[in-house]
Amino acid sequence: MVRIHPKHDERVPISKSSELAKAPRLVVHFGTAPDGLPWLLAVDRSEELHTLFSTVCRIFGLSDRSELPETVHEALEDQVASGLVGVSMATIGGDQRQAYVSRNKLKRILGPTVLSQLLDEGKPPAGPDEPSNAQMTNVGAMAASHGDEDLLEAVERSIADRQSKRHLLVELDGGAVHSCSVAQDDKVLRAPLEPIRPLVLESLSSLPGTTAILDGGGAEWQVPLGEWKELSDALIRIEQNPYGGTLSYRIPRRALLGKLVELARELAKLHARERVHGDIAPGNVMLAEGGAVSFDSLDIAIGTPATAATFAWAAPEQIVGLPVDPATDVYSLTKMAAALVDGVPFGEETHYVVPIGGTRSRRVKLLKTEGVYLDILESGHERA
Repeated sequence: MVRIHPKHDERVPISKSSELAKAPRLVVHFGTAPDGLPWLLAVDRSEELHTLFSTVCRIFGLSDRSELPETVHEALEDQVASGLVGVSMATIGGDQRQAYVSRNKLKRILGPTVLSQLLDEGKPPAGPDEPSNAQMTNVGAMAASHGDEDLLEAVERSIADRQSKRHLLVELDGGAVHSCSVAQDDKVLRAPLEPIRPLVLESLSSLPGTTAILDGGGAEWQVPLGEWKELSDALIRIEQNPYGGTLSYRIPRRALLGKLVELARELAKLHARERVHGDIAPGNVMLAEGGAVSFDSLDIAIGTPATAATFAWAAPEQIVGLPVDPATDVYSLTKMAAALVDGVPFGEETHYVVPIGGTRSRRVKLLKTEGVYLDILESGHERA
């Protein structure tokens, strides 16, 4: 649910992407948000001047930067902040194209994925015997104990891939948008690393039957997504309400399950190359216009012991460190599908103790020959 604030008279000027090369503070349009509205990025590189302003204030014997002479204030912001622009600029490609690299991670800019909002958020925190959605390193512990150098290298690579968070990259000429990792040991310049990929954005309009629900001032509007004129009119009415309102979306389960089918087809192509994704989870799936897209793939060779995964959605073989195969991804995909229809897993429970490094271990509970129970009468699902 999104809070809609009352309308104010201040307009936000939108700058061209080329202005990223010189303006310390601006707003640029970098794509379309999942609901079809423009997605804007506010860039404010003058924030780095806080320490500088504090020093200058002390020189002038002032307590606050607002007390500085206007000419001094403008000179500091416009000249010095512009000099800081180079921190976030980079060249990409063989033709040395200029691009802006975001300070924040891409996931922070875009927020959680649609599936993550539906399946991950609102869950109780993990208990003492239940890990959170952190990477698992039990295989690394076993590899170390056996002196398996090849497996240790595979573990280190997979964990490095998971920790290499991606940033937004906007080309200055034309505004083409990409995602990239940056050098982790680069303390000043945010140098982009290969591979640089086109940015994939989610689209709720790709989910048939999605409805926008707007609530404000005691009135409610339910607008099919795609009816932009009706949606715009409702947004204007809520903005005119002195108390604002809220905006939420209702997505049919059938549409979400259809996206998982699309993802399964994409995974089949990966499996045909004898590779396993190894980390299928709601936070790693984008419901894009052209079909569901998975990212942050570990690209594990079939038959290789699992190296890392998101625990809540991992297959049993990943948790206990057994070799993975295409069924590993299918298990995670099926677990998401079951969660979408409120399925309840059942089966005989067994316990494992797995090493996680040093002298530490983890106790986990797994179901043998797991099944899923779906109460059609209670949930109101339609019969097939």
